[in-house]
Amino acid sequence: MKATVIEILDVLDAIQCIKNSQLLSQDQRSVMLTELLSEMPLDMFCHQSARSRAIVAEIIEREINGNQSPKAKSKVPTKASKRTSKSSQEELFLNPDGHTRGKSKTTGVVNQAS
Repeated sequence: MKATVIEILDVLDAIQCIKNSQLLSQDQRSVMLTELLSEMPLDMFCHQSARSRAIVAEIIEREINGNQSPKAKSKVPTKASKRTSKSSQEELFLNPDGHTRGKSKTTGVVNQAS
């Protein structure tokens, strides 16, 4: 079940046939190319022809996107959270009577029946 370069070249012929067909609209071409891409053999079955498979898959994706070169995705910097101007140690120095362990959890009184 290993895919060879010759089998992958058959996919290239199919791409040209879809691309040059006058009977298909642009949407229909896109659908057929997407299906063709999903029918490409997986990488695990292309030991000897992995690079050829990658090239053909890139050609199909380029044809689906209308011959536009793949754009690099730019990362949007995330906003940093606002920090308080005082550290926890400074707050303790300013308020020496403050509770150093933080807020405690208040427990409710449970009525016990005797």
